[in-house]
Amino acid sequence: MEELAVDSGLVNKILTLLGKLADPQEAQIQKNFYKRDNNIMLIGIKVPYIRKVVRDIVSSHTLHKKSILNVSEKLVSNKVHEYKMAGIILLELNKNKIIPSDLETIKRWFLNDYINDWAVIDTLCLAVISSLVEQSKEAQDTVMEWRKHENIYIKRASIVSFIKHAKRKELIDTLLRHASTFFGINHDLITKANGWLLREIGKSNPQKLEDFLIKNIKKIPRTTLRYAIEKFPETKRKWILKIPYK
Repeated sequence: MEELAVDSGLVNKILTLLGKLADPQEAQIQKNFYKRDNNIMLIGIKVPYIRKVVRDIVSSHTLHKKSILNVSEKLVSNKVHEYKMAGIILLELNKNKIIPSDLETIKRWFLNDYINDWAVIDTLCLAVISSLVEQSKEAQDTVMEWRKHENIYIKRASIVSFIKHAKRKELIDTLLRHASTFFGINHDLITKANGWLLREIGKSNPQKLEDFLIKNIKKIPRTTLRYAIEKFPETKRKWILKIPYK
C-alpha cells in the first residue's frame, strides 16, 4: 500500500508539473499536425519540456522496476497525449531495468487502448521495444508475432520496433520477409510504417531492396512503395513507379 501511495504521489507530481506547462496556442499548432487523428487530446507541451520534467523526477527519485511500470501505466492510461508521452519517456529513461518479459505488460497497454496514436506508438517502439528486441531472440520473435494480432496499433508496433535494426546484415532477409506479411493490409498506419522500414533497409543495401520491390511489385501497396523508394535517385524512383503493378 505504501508503495502504491508513493507511485500515485509521483504520478500526481508529474501531472501537476506538466499541467503548468500547458500552452493552448501550442496545442492548436499540434492539432494541425495531428489533424488526421481526431482522438488525440492535446494540451500543448513540446517533447523537450516533457522530457525535462520526467528526467528531473528520475534524477531525484530512486525508482524500482515495479514503480516504473506502475507510474508509466498511470501516465499512458491518461487521455492526454503529453501525459502518455511522459509515461513512455519514463520507461525510456529507465530502459536498463526493463526486460523482454515486460513486453506482456506493454502489450496489455495496447489492448487497453492506452497506446492509441502513432506518435506515442513510435516513441515507445523506437525508445523502448527496440532495445528489448536487441536483448534477446525471444523478444524479437515475440514482437514479430504481433503482426498477426487484429489490433492495428500492435501491428504497427511489430513494424516500427525493427526500424533501428534495419541495417543489421544478419536480420535483413528476416525483416524483408516480415515486411512482406503486411502487403495485404491497406491502412495508413501500416502502409507508411512498412515503407519506412523498407526505406531504412535500403539505406544500407539499396540493391537488395530494389530487387525485393521489383519481385513483389504487384503485391506492395503504392503508399508503401513510395515511402520505400524515397532515397533512391529520382530516375530510379520514376522507373520503379512506372512498372505495371496490376
